[in-house]
Parts: sequence; structure tokens; C-alpha cells
Amino acid sequence: ISLECFSSSARQIFVGYLTVASLISMFASPLFII
Repeated sequence: ISLECFSSSARQIFVGYLTVASLISMFASPLFII
């Protein structure tokens, strides 16, 4: 079992979700304010 490969892929997925979440919050916050 290659734990390093799994951790790197999981980290890429986590960073991807974090980037998408930040973009969604950045675009949605003005809509919620309005």
C-alpha cells in the first residue's frame, strides 16, 4: 500500500474542493448581501 501516493492525491482533491469552495463563496457573498 503506497500511503504517500494516496496522501498526495487526497491533498490535490482537498485543494481542488477548497479552491472551488472559495470561488463559490466569493461569487455568492454579494448575492446574499443583495
